[in-house]
Amino acid sequence: MSNGETRAFASVVGYTVLPSELVAAGRQCGSLGAFISKLVNGKQEVGVMKGVIGLAVFVCIVFFAWNIFFAKLITADQGKNLAIAYNEPYPDTFEIQVGIGQMVAMRDPPKSTPKGILLWKEWIAAHFELRNDAGTVIPLKRIGTSTLFTGSKGGGDPDFVLVGQVQKEADYEFDYIPVLSAGKTYRYTFKAPTDAKKKRGWRIFSLVEGA
Repeated sequence: MSNGETRAFASVVGYTVLPSELVAAGRQCGSLGAFISKLVNGKQEVGVMKGVIGLAVFVCIVFFAWNIFFAKLITADQGKNLAIAYNEPYPDTFEIQVGIGQMVAMRDPPKSTPKGILLWKEWIAAHFELRNDAGTVIPLKRIGTSTLFTGSKGGGDPDFVLVGQVQKEADYEFDYIPVLSAGKTYRYTFKAPTDAKKKRGWRIFSLVEGA
């Protein structure tokens, strides 16, 4: 396979790391061409033999590339799931609610005062940030529970709930950092709905590369 064909194939697969890996795969497949050349009748035309060998090596490289692609796919960070629901306390805004399960807080627990009071406000500010399309941070407060989270689709029974105000049909980015020391940020990008009752359930916060 020529360098041009290698780059073309890598662009189709969509993984920027594949070109160098395809070269390595090509080296592994080189022996296949030699093996096939022994099987092809020496009396056949040279062009036919080269075509058969080239096709076999190409198929072999595709096979190795697919295995590399699949391995990366199944080991990739699948993101974090959080339950989100909306309430309608005002005409033009929604009350967005985020269900926080016990394991979410346990991954990186809040600090406490000498008297044992948990600093939830600081914990929320460090682990969550909701922004509108202008970059303005939307305040989030913690409440004990909410009737909006019922059943597995609705997020089950969270340990507590975060609440903020969003404008209907406005665009938002919602960042979540599970463990501060890990340095990984997960983001859910969304447009606030017009019908709160139809928009509740689990949402995927995807890993933000380089954040």
